Amino acid sequence: MDTAAEVVVAVPAGDDAGARTADLYDWQAAMATADGLRLFADALDGDGHLPADADGRIICEHHEDWTVLNAPDAELVSAKHREPSSGAWTTIKQLVDKGGLAHLFGRWLALDEKPNVRLVTCAALAPGDPRKLAKVTALLRDQATGCELDAPTVTLVNEVAMGFAKELLLYRDGLPKEWQAPAEATAKTCVVSDAHGQKVCSFLAVLFIDDRRPHREVTEHAAPSMYMQPILDKLDRRDVPASAVWEAVLQLFRVRMRAQGPVPDGALPLVLVTSSSSGGATSAFEVRRALLPRTIDVHDIAIAIRTALANPLGYMPLAVPAQLSKLSIKMARGGCADTSISRAERLRSDFKRYWRERGDGVPGSAADRYAMERTFLRVADEATSEVRTATGTWGSPFWIALASHLDRLRETGSLDGLDNELALGGICELAARCEVWFSPRFDVKGEIARLRAERTAKP
Repeated sequence: MDTAAEVVVAVPAGDDAGARTADLYDWQAAMATADGLRLFADALDGDGHLPADADGRIICEHHEDWTVLNAPDAELVSAKHREPSSGAWTTIKQLVDKGGLAHLFGRWLALDEKPNVRLVTCAALAPGDPRKLAKVTALLRDQATGCELDAPTVTLVNEVAMGFAKELLLYRDGLPKEWQAPAEATAKTCVVSDAHGQKVCSFLAVLFIDDRRPHREVTEHAAPSMYMQPILDKLDRRDVPASAVWEAVLQLFRVRMRAQGPVPDGALPLVLVTSSSSGGATSAFEVRRALLPRTIDVHDIAIAIRTALANPLGYMPLAVPAQLSKLSIKMARGGCADTSISRAERLRSDFKRYWRERGDGVPGSAADRYAMERTFLRVADEATSEVRTATGTWGSPFWIALASHLDRLRETGSLDGLDNELALGGICELAARCEVWFSPRFDVKGEIARLRAERTAKP
């Protein structure tokens, strides 16, 4: 294992705690999506095409919140959202502990010190030690490229490196034994050796602090223009809303953050897997296989973008109707206007009142109703066949087609005395019973429960 990418893929991760954070915060998935789009943009050629041999990919929740791989290179990324009320990162200790730099350092050591590492955060670095730390990382990278550092700069680098090493030693949790100060050690008594300082300098030379990400409250609105619009500009597709294409790619990362992505061989068992006597080959194979549901490569992103460009309406956020009924939710999913939804709810109510007044107990009325519902279903079936598309939303064309079909039935006297409006209300009643759809079938009850929970959670 010579390259950083090979080490990252072959070595099992020490924990998987990050997946719980991804469940709580969509922000992490959004920030990983931004990194994926950066890989995709960098891989495009001058004509906006993705080369077949493009190799960039992201592995979610492996070693850190995600890992960026590009050919032989690898970068571990720790994403730390910080609420505005908490303010900026004010001390090195905060960055080591709450900022996750200690965990990054531990994983970097475990991976033979080969990957780069990065902290992604929405909180700024406060003046003083935090900004000095960021400055030192840049200085050490300059030094690695052959730049000479003057005496005052070397003094600054040593001061920051030794201070950072001390915080690591006092952190203790999960780090190798040589990086754990004695239990009784304090900030005043903790001894930092030159070896500790040198190792920290090597770490800081590959550390990047990205502290300009948006807060989660504004990510939904800011991310499409910040991260997707430049891609669409490069592809010369300014005719499609960036929010729709962003949502398509974000869905990939939401799924992979939970290790639920597709696997080429599905749940088929492993058979006839060759292994060495030590089991090393089998272990490496199983690690790579386990990473498949967590991995997104630039070709996956390209497919998501192409799909959204061909079908942008399918990824546009739904306008949630005021009334959370099965009928209104289904019409909203189909892209019907609010006015159409309100009209449909009223027509459905009128139809139900009509049958109550007519009296279901009157002999023959039940049979009449069943016959009428069969007519309504035939009308809905024919209208669906006319307007349904493989992509996009077709609820509004379907609503218009229903009216046209009922007009023709009215002219032939096939509505048993009902006017067109009451007949349309009857079809709406069937839709509320999930016998007629304005879009591909989905979990209506689950969607209503989700929307109710969102409304309850809003202040």
